[in-house]
Amino acid sequence: MVKFCIGIDFSKKTFDATVMEHGKLDAKGVHKVFENSPRKVQKLIL
Repeated sequence: MVKFCIGIDFSKKTFDATVMEHGKLDAKGVHKVFENSPRKVQKLIL
């Protein structure tokens, strides 16, 4: 089973989310910036 680490950083207008494979934290993960709104937060969760 592959495990992942998820990091989320919220600011007033945006939030950043990064996903990295556990054990490979020095590797570049997948990063995306979202608008900080209820609709966009829900999009991240679903």
